[in-house]
Amino acid sequence: MMKSKGLIVFQLMLSSLLLACQLTPTFRPAVPLEAQSSPSTGPSARLWQRFLQGEYERVFADHDLNRNGKIEPEEVPHASKSFASLDRDRDGLLDRQEALPNSQHIQYVTDYMVRHFIRKNQASAVEDPQLDQLPGPAELAGFREQITAPIQKQDLDRQPHKIPVLLVPGYAEPSWYFMYGLYKDLKKAGYAVEGINLFPNFASAEEQAVKVQAHVETLKRRLGVNKVNLVVHSFGGLISRYYIQELGGQEHVQNLVTIATPHHGTYTAYLGPGDSAVQLRPKSAFLQQLNANGFTRPPVQYTSIWSNLDEIVIPPRHAIMPDSQVHYVPWTGHLTIMFSQRTYRFVRAALAD
Repeated sequence: MMKSKGLIVFQLMLSSLLLACQLTPTFRPAVPLEAQSSPSTGPSARLWQRFLQGEYERVFADHDLNRNGKIEPEEVPHASKSFASLDRDRDGLLDRQEALPNSQHIQYVTDYMVRHFIRKNQASAVEDPQLDQLPGPAELAGFREQITAPIQKQDLDRQPHKIPVLLVPGYAEPSWYFMYGLYKDLKKAGYAVEGINLFPNFASAEEQAVKVQAHVETLKRRLGVNKVNLVVHSFGGLISRYYIQELGGQEHVQNLVTIATPHHGTYTAYLGPGDSAVQLRPKSAFLQQLNANGFTRPPVQYTSIWSNLDEIVIPPRHAIMPDSQVHYVPWTGHLTIMFSQRTYRFVRAALAD
């Protein structure tokens, strides 16, 4: 029997949604692992698995400021609501079991990374000659330290571009590795670049925007500048827009460049956990309020970069921000758009304005 168009669309949305959930630390699959497609195996998968487990542990350690093996509310003061939802035993502390993903989730993410980083590399020259070679665990080892290392005044003074760049990642920690290509390209182009670690990354945009606000203020004081540029991926764009619109960020941001940000929401968010997933749904209360009075706030200059093959932003055109400079990057998905030479050029052009 021929399937209805509505059923086919629903199944496509569901497949994309399950893919999005694979990147979420607290996700617990409803379908047993053995009933899903077989996870990747072999040396590459084992390398990714060890790498991801280690990075999750390091993220935990970064926030365990007093080194007692627990995360206390004072160590993530911007995310009190998310903290409470993670604190399953209600002891007022987050241990590793509560804050970090379980082994089943690690296997899902391993499978995702192998599929996208390794198999995309094998096909990239055919699909898009503009697509960079995607990094593996060896290339990403130590990258977290690089991207989160504080820019120093002398570093900025040596660069031809005097407005620093803050990279804001998207939904699902640790998603900073998606910024690898852009970080390298902007550094090569003479920009002082720094990234922010959004933990817990499934917290609401309002909570995360407070962390972005604090980071921008610290960056400005440290470097003695009046403005910063924000280059952001996915949910990071909504976080940054909230900061600009509701927390006074329009006076401190020169450019906002959003890449694959669902400005109108995405249907893949319906099965995602966390307050952020609710906010990412089309016509959510958060999005209606955020978009109610327009998308831009002068004097900030806005650019939105999107692809019609985005498998996470459904429908893909929801990544187009009205009243912004819009650029289209073909042949890429939600991850690979971050490794396209076209994306790099569009970002550099936006920051040069």
